[in-house]
Amino acid sequence: MSKLIKGLLVIRRAILGESYHLPVVMLILFSVVFHHFSNVRSQTNWTHHSSNPALELSASGEWADYWLEPESIVRTDTAYHMWYWGASTGFSKRGIGYAMSSDGITWQRHENNPILSKGESGAWDEGGIGGGCVILVDTLFYRWFWGWNTDRSIMGIGLATSTDGITWMEYENNPVIPNTPTGTWDDFATLQYLNILYNGEQYMMWYCGCKDEYKVPGYYTMKIGCATSSDGITWTPYENNPILVESKTSSAWDYWKVEMPTVVKNQTGYHMWFHGDNGKSQIGYAHSDDGFNWTKCDDNPVLKPKRIGSWSQIGIMGPVVRYDASDNIYQMWYMGGSISNGAQISQIGYATAPNDTVGTVVQYRNRDGILERFSLYQNYPNPFNPSTTIEFECRQKSHVILAIYDILGRKIRTLVNQEHVAGTYTVNWDGIDEQGECVPGGIYIARLVSGDRQQAIKLTLIR
Repeated sequence: MSKLIKGLLVIRRAILGESYHLPVVMLILFSVVFHHFSNVRSQTNWTHHSSNPALELSASGEWADYWLEPESIVRTDTAYHMWYWGASTGFSKRGIGYAMSSDGITWQRHENNPILSKGESGAWDEGGIGGGCVILVDTLFYRWFWGWNTDRSIMGIGLATSTDGITWMEYENNPVIPNTPTGTWDDFATLQYLNILYNGEQYMMWYCGCKDEYKVPGYYTMKIGCATSSDGITWTPYENNPILVESKTSSAWDYWKVEMPTVVKNQTGYHMWFHGDNGKSQIGYAHSDDGFNWTKCDDNPVLKPKRIGSWSQIGIMGPVVRYDASDNIYQMWYMGGSISNGAQISQIGYATAPNDTVGTVVQYRNRDGILERFSLYQNYPNPFNPSTTIEFECRQKSHVILAIYDILGRKIRTLVNQEHVAGTYTVNWDGIDEQGECVPGGIYIARLVSGDRQQAIKLTLIR
């Protein structure tokens, strides 16, 4: 084993303590075999952006002057929003940063980064937090993330919500996914490298895990599992987990492990990009019809490190992918490693791929433009007490469902569930749930669904 790899193992132990060996620190272990980048035409044909890295390290002495890796990218009507895990030199300060961009390439960091760090003393995540996944549901940001307490007796995935993506409120009963039972495929660690999609009815999560085993000392044999949930709180692991595993052939590019999944759904199925390793950190692709049963691309890996001397010469990993309908391209942000002043560093790069090999993409949760079948208008009055009127318009005969949810995505009450002819309709909500009980004051979401189309508004109840 090379001196560089041995040095990386030392860094690895520094993240969570010298005496504790967790797969979460695999994010540091880039390869030491340098490869020239080539455009391999497979399911996607990726090109590194010429201005990389898209997000560079902070100035020396500041937070995140040593390590960066992307967590999630969300695009709204006004901007791209990025959440990323960062650390200062020696990992003395770690946490989640936030940045905004108008084009996904040039980023403006938040002035008060990191916006998130480990929990307070006594909290389940007092030991630290890792990266996670952020999605936007209606007008609320949801974030699932990995955390642990001081003695590591608790290691799980927590949930938090935010109205602006900067100030977050944790779910009171975190973690929503606790330690897994002994004897399961991921009983050593269920990791923070997770990705979540939501279709209005069900959440799907892809995440990493492992047992206490490895093919090369220090490199745990990571695999990818899947879980589903109706509310984002109670999760059911897929019965045949793991759904994507490392190759069994020792010469394969992903023989050591597979991890860090990112998933996009379109009319041709589910598309996953993931990190694989066999002494080279690279990014591969897999396809699935249902999100559970996956087939790896024959031409993997689809994205490799740039040439020797570049900002990502050691390796690339941690892909975050989305589809840009306006330009008909896939966009990927990823972490790339290099050596600076004798130390390994990580920054965030950007790549694109044309949508000419995967098919026309329809996002899993379509939030673009005005829906053709109907319109849901803002309730009045808003804020309200004790009741409010919700108005919606059907432009063609269709079956519609109008329901109220709380900010954690739990259904409070169904107001409409029937077929309507074209026309404008109104319905009142009196702040009562399905059990006839008054709900507390706060923010609620009204969602109107018809087939694969939906629209939502935010309601504020004052008690």
